[in-house]
Amino acid sequence: HTPNPPPVLGESRCSGESVWTGNMTTSTPTQVAEESTKLIMEHFQAWDADQSGTIERHELADIMYKLSASLTDDDIDTLLNAIDMNGDGIIDIREFVDWVTDREANVTVGKDGWIEEFDFRAVLKPLFQVFDRTGDGQIQESEFLECGQIVRNSLRLHPLAAKDCLTFDFDVNPVNGKVSFDEFVEWQSKILKDSQIPNSQLPGLVEDLAESLQMIFEIDSLHSRGEVEACKVHEALEMSIKKIADATRSIYTERKENIREEANDEEPSSWFKPPTTTDMMLLARTCAMDSGVRLENYAEVVTQEPKTANRRERRKSGLGGSSGSQRRKSLRSDLRLAIGQVVIVVPDVNRGMCDETTAWFAKVTRQRTAPDGKNMIADTVIYKFQRGAGRTWSALKEGEAAQFDKAYKALPASLRVFALLKAQAFMGEQLSWCGAKQAVESAENMELLPEEACDAYCEYMQEKAEAHIRQVYTAAEIAALEQSLEETAYEYLESDVKVSPAEILAVLSELELMQFPDDSWKQLLKI
Repeated sequence: HTPNPPPVLGESRCSGESVWTGNMTTSTPTQVAEESTKLIMEHFQAWDADQSGTIERHELADIMYKLSASLTDDDIDTLLNAIDMNGDGIIDIREFVDWVTDREANVTVGKDGWIEEFDFRAVLKPLFQVFDRTGDGQIQESEFLECGQIVRNSLRLHPLAAKDCLTFDFDVNPVNGKVSFDEFVEWQSKILKDSQIPNSQLPGLVEDLAESLQMIFEIDSLHSRGEVEACKVHEALEMSIKKIADATRSIYTERKENIREEANDEEPSSWFKPPTTTDMMLLARTCAMDSGVRLENYAEVVTQEPKTANRRERRKSGLGGSSGSQRRKSLRSDLRLAIGQVVIVVPDVNRGMCDETTAWFAKVTRQRTAPDGKNMIADTVIYKFQRGAGRTWSALKEGEAAQFDKAYKALPASLRVFALLKAQAFMGEQLSWCGAKQAVESAENMELLPEEACDAYCEYMQEKAEAHIRQVYTAAEIAALEQSLEETAYEYLESDVKVSPAEILAVLSELELMQFPDDSWKQLLKI
């Protein structure tokens, strides 16, 4: 049959008077998405039994076994692989969101939190049938625009406090000419990629939208034939229009990316009760026993700066006695004293909570002999420190490195620099000059500091060392040195200078190479 022209919503055709004008809601597009966002987060937290911020395989298995005890390990691995897109063996919030909003998935999280089957094509079938007014299996352009006008008018009669942010425009035909069911599914799949609505909500919402659209057409058909009075149309029409507006916004509001932002906007980790130098010595023994790695350690014993008279004695006994070519070293020395090194130590994700039981991770780089017995190869091992019944370090297994990555990212950038410095000091309070340089250079390489930051820091310290020597020695004594002032200052830095991580941070801040927020300073002052 030829479809009737859509009614002008808000007006009665029999009397011409306004029977309903709709109303504005104080909601915004952001608030429209909150319920779905909340539901997804609740499901994720329910599956994340230990509240670690990720869903491990055993947690996924617990959910699946409760669904059916006959499930096998292969069934569990199949689902894990479908969700775990980066292949690290765990499911983070981004992967979970992507999965529950993946329209091509054949299973999803149901409204009750359990796993259920999902068929996107079956979900869309009722909506396609409403658009296909003639029932010929094709949506004509006029039919598409007809439904689009009803949806648009429904949104207009129930406006939000802010402009709608929908993933598509109902005025635009997805294809030129007729639209087949396959093309309709493909179009819906495409526009729903940017929607935050979870798959579990789609069947009910699409059904509401389809039924309400159908109701509009039926009301219009009955009214045009004079089979119902205008006053009796009001209640059904109002309800249908409201449901169309609500369902359309719930399905098509463009807010999926905001779920990801919410996951990243968690309270950053704090620096509280880190491993001690004694704990680091335990790590050194663990590395030696596990893999024969001797850790490089720049945390030398702190010595008092010699007084002026003592310095003069040291000068006479050979402070400048060696040639500069033998003693001088590059400001960016690559000298390695051992085959292993602790690069950085960071707390596990703690969301700003000061908890003594928080685990810590240490990233250890090591060099080992290649299978050919000739060359050396480098790799990385992540160790996890836990207090509990005893203080232990254990190497993470293959596929568990994501725990460290997550912990590293949760720590503010300023505290990451501090973590590098503390690791170089073996979690002590002093670094040698060589250790300080290496930590600053590592921060630069990790893009925590700008390019040339290490050179700028070294030049600053070099100038300070030269100024100190000018204060300690007379001009005649400096002139009598067998090496230049620059070389003498550098030797002084290497042999006598000890600096604390906090002092290095202060210099970097003074040189405007980094910003160290007040809240980060407050954390360090509490240590």
